[in-house]
Amino acid sequence: MPTAVEQISKMRVARNPVVHEVAPGLQVAQAVPRKGETITAFLRRTGWATRDPKYGWQFSKRLPTILEVNGEAVLRKDWRRTKIAANDNVRFVSFPRGGNGKQGKQVLGLVALIAISAFAAWAGPALAAQFSVAGWVGSAITGGIGLGGELRINILEK
Repeated sequence: MPTAVEQISKMRVARNPVVHEVAPGLQVAQAVPRKGETITAFLRRTGWATRDPKYGWQFSKRLPTILEVNGEAVLRKDWRRTKIAANDNVRFVSFPRGGNGKQGKQVLGLVALIAISAFAAWAGPALAAQFSVAGWVGSAITGGIGLGGELRINILEK
């Protein structure tokens, strides 16, 4: 009859799953690592990230992502050598940037739209008075300047 130690050693060790979260804690993926698998081998197998020759491992939507193994951050240069043990708590945490990097363009577009509106409100009536045309023509000129400026801003924001 085998001893308790022998029985325990023969039992298959349950491996902790690796999780991928998007801050502030939304779990987007979970997979069980294989025995002796490194971080890079795990990423290749699961397809959670792709290897970019210039920027290294890139997660979906190019979100900045860190790796924690048992609560400690692991640098990307060490991912190739870091093996995932059965009892390791491995977690990838991605941080959303918001706006896909277009915040600057959106702010600039808003400022330009305000400037065009102010200019159109002044220029429409002034041009109508200059050419001695009816008041509704001044309103049409104001609308045309505003519409043309908005179309131009939309083209520049893309």
